[in-house]
Amino acid sequence: MGWSRLVLLIGGLLFASITWQLAVLDRVILALVVVLAIAWQWNRLSISGLGFERTLMLDRVNVGDLVVEEIAITNHSRIPKLWVEVSDASTLPQHESGRVVSLRGNGRCSWRVETIAVSRGKFRLGPAHVAASDPLGLFASERTLPVQHDLIVFPAQVDISGIPMPTASLSGGRATPRMSVVNSAMINSVREYSPGDPMNRIAWNATAHRGQLMVKEFDPDPSADLWLLLDLNDDGQFDLHQHSDVPPAYQYLHSTVEYIVSIGASLANAALAQGRKVGVMLNRQNPIRIESDNSERQWFRIAETLAVVTSKGSRSITEAITADHRRFSRTSALVVITADPRADWVAAGAALVERLVPITAVVVDAGGEGQDDVDPLLRRLAAARIHIHRYPTHASPIARRVGVN
Repeated sequence: MGWSRLVLLIGGLLFASITWQLAVLDRVILALVVVLAIAWQWNRLSISGLGFERTLMLDRVNVGDLVVEEIAITNHSRIPKLWVEVSDASTLPQHESGRVVSLRGNGRCSWRVETIAVSRGKFRLGPAHVAASDPLGLFASERTLPVQHDLIVFPAQVDISGIPMPTASLSGGRATPRMSVVNSAMINSVREYSPGDPMNRIAWNATAHRGQLMVKEFDPDPSADLWLLLDLNDDGQFDLHQHSDVPPAYQYLHSTVEYIVSIGASLANAALAQGRKVGVMLNRQNPIRIESDNSERQWFRIAETLAVVTSKGSRSITEAITADHRRFSRTSALVVITADPRADWVAAGAALVERLVPITAVVVDAGGEGQDDVDPLLRRLAAARIHIHRYPTHASPIARRVGVN
C-alpha cells in the first residue's frame, strides 16, 4: 500500500470518528468544508509541474503551403492531471492547435498540427494557455506558457511561364560602366568599328579578313538587370470572388493586390535563378525600393518585403517611372505589373522604349466592372512597342474596386 493511500485511509478514519459524534447539520457543514478544501488543493496542483514544447518544422512558407508543428505537454509531477485544456494565442489565420488532454503522473501527450497558410505576412505561433479545474468544477486555474515562434508567409508562387522576360541588348557600339558577363552572351553579328567601342569587342578574325576594324554584336544578354515595378496604388485594385475549382496556388488570392504581389515574387525568383540582378519598386503612397542585386540574400529581401506590403494611396505609374527613370538603360529591363486599366502611363513607358529600354507590361485582368478599358490599354501598349502579357484571374466576373469610395 502506497503512502498516499495510507494517508487517505487514516484521514478517512479520523473524519468518520469526528463526524460520528456531531449532529447531522454539523456533519454536512464539515463535509462541505472538507470537499472545498480538497477541491481547492486539487485545482492548485492541476496546472503545476506542466512543461510545454512547440516545434515548428519551417518558419518560412508560401501562401498555400502547410504550416506543420509538433506540440507536446508534459506532466513533471507524480500527481495525474485528469484534464488540461490547451489553447493557443497564435496570430496565424485559421490556426487551431488547442485540445483537452489527460496526463498520467510523469506522463506526456503530443500531437501534430497542420495549418494551411491562407494569407501572407508575419505571424506569431503562441503563446499557449493551459486551464484546469477540480473534478467538481468548483475552482479553475489557468496559466500562460510563453513558448512562441515567429512565422513568415511569403506570397504564393504562381505560373509565370507565359510572361515574356525582357532582356537588354548589349551592343558592341557602346561602352558602359556596368560589369557585363560577355562569356554568357552569344555573338550575333559583326559590324564596323565606331569610336568608343571597347577593345575587347573587336573581332580580330573579321578585321583581318576585311582589312578594317570590326566589332562583335551580341544577342540579348539574359543576365541584364531586371527591375520589377509593382503597381500597388489603391485606385486600380479589385476584390475578387474566386471560383471553387481554381488551382491550389490561386485559392487564396482574393484581390488583384495578391495577384500583383505573387506575380512579382514569382518573377523575382525565376530571374534570380537565372543569375540576373533583380530590383523591385513598389508603387504606393510611400514607395518602397529594393536595389538590384543577385546575391543569395536578395530573394529573402524581396520576399520578406512582399510578405507584408499593402496597397496604399493613389500614386500613378507615370510618377513612379519618372522618379526612377535614370535607373533604366539599355543594359536593364523593366516589368510593370498592374491591374489598373487606365493608360495614362503608356507615354512614360514609350519614352523608355525610345531609349532602348525593353519593357514588359503584365496586366492583371480581374474581369467585371472597370475592366472594359483593358483592351484599349493593350492597344496603346502595343503601339508603344511595349511587350504585353494579359494575366487572367481565376475569379468570377463580379469584382469591386478596393479603396475607392
